[in-house]
Amino acid sequence: MIKKIMSFVFAVSIIFTLPTTVYASPLKNTDKHLTVEEFAEQYDVTEDEVIHLEENLTRAKESLKDSNMEIGEEKVIPISENLVLRLQTEFAPNARKTIHERTITATMSLENVLGMTVIELRSIGVFRTDGSTSTPVDAYGSYDSWTWNITNTSSSLGSPAYNARVRNTFSGELNIGIDDLHLTIQSFNNTCTIYCNAVGTASASWK
Repeated sequence: MIKKIMSFVFAVSIIFTLPTTVYASPLKNTDKHLTVEEFAEQYDVTEDEVIHLEENLTRAKESLKDSNMEIGEEKVIPISENLVLRLQTEFAPNARKTIHERTITATMSLENVLGMTVIELRSIGVFRTDGSTSTPVDAYGSYDSWTWNITNTSSSLGSPAYNARVRNTFSGELNIGIDDLHLTIQSFNNTCTIYCNAVGTASASWK
């Protein structure tokens, strides 16, 4: 009987861990739970890496303080033996491109060493420039996650300035366990600030 219950729970967890992309606005809590063993097996990491994920990520993110990434720049930060944090900043592919409008995408993704993405956060900012002033016109966030529960995203636009900014914030948690016996093993509140000046030079920073 116990084996049947465990099999049912595991099957349900797989159904609810399909990839999702959601854009800025409050997001529904979907209560996706995996056991430590299931999570470790799904992403080819050790159970110890899962248990210590929050502290390892916190330590890696400390190195990002006051770190501004220019367009085309990529950083790969080791999290643990089998996990890395990858950051990229680029002019958004396939976005409408004009001399006076710039769309910038900054991406933060947690990956295993085989390249499988655990979670990816995308921060997008749109600016209109005229050579003397940069005006933020839009900002939004999106994400892809199989097991993370993103609880909210929020966005804000800075004032027009020579070097203007937009800001996108992502909040969420990773629950590990079964039924009511689950543990919030990782919670986060990540903020990305994207800058673009009046001549179209752009950069981004995460914290």
